[in-house]
Amino acid sequence: MSYSTCLWFDGRAEEAAHFYAKLFPDVQINNISKMPDGSVMSVDFTMLDQHFIALNGNRDQPFTDAISFVVNCASQEEIDRYWNAFKDNGGVELRCGWIRDPFGITWQILPADLWKYLSVADPEKSQKVRSAFFAMKKIVINELAIAIK
Repeated sequence: MSYSTCLWFDGRAEEAAHFYAKLFPDVQINNISKMPDGSVMSVDFTMLDQHFIALNGNRDQPFTDAISFVVNCASQEEIDRYWNAFKDNGGVELRCGWIRDPFGITWQILPADLWKYLSVADPEKSQKVRSAFFAMKKIVINELAIAIK
């Protein structure tokens, strides 16, 4: 058995796949299917160890924030790199580490150890960490570390 995630794009499937291939390590574009007129119908690719099909659908099926992809980052530099790549290419910053990419997909760019900060047992520290977290767009690990002290 195998599975794929199919993402509908409004004519930008190939552009999206190539954008992700530049951004993430180990993206493999496996196949580009064309329509009889030569336009791209779909792009089969692997990203973040998952199989995707980028399909040129239509505006009747827009992306929503009801689904997102989480990227657990090992460092602030990694967070900054992904965040800035999305933002600098037309992405929209949201709260709490969420950013909508230029194609409409929402990503959560988070520190891998986020729950270490959010699950602190001390109620006062927990409130400080949560207040800091909810006030952020891009997550800044150092600000969470300061809040937990």
